[in-house]
Amino acid sequence: RTKITHPDFSYKRKKDISSLIKDIGKSIKMRDESMTFNELEGLRLTLKKFINLNELIEKIEAYEPSL
Repeated sequence: RTKITHPDFSYKRKKDISSLIKDIGKSIKMRDESMTFNELEGLRLTLKKFINLNELIEKIEAYEPSL
């Protein structure tokens, strides 16, 4: 989403479209007739969606301030 809404991105430029396809291809792979997702990317997206970073930092500091 960030890439296609960036001011420098143009859907008319083959280079931009190719780069977007390459990035998507890194995240999604086809095996047989089903899609598999990169596990590390899936974890990153899950954490980004469901973890409040400030709240996590507070809990870690409360548990062990030196962390």
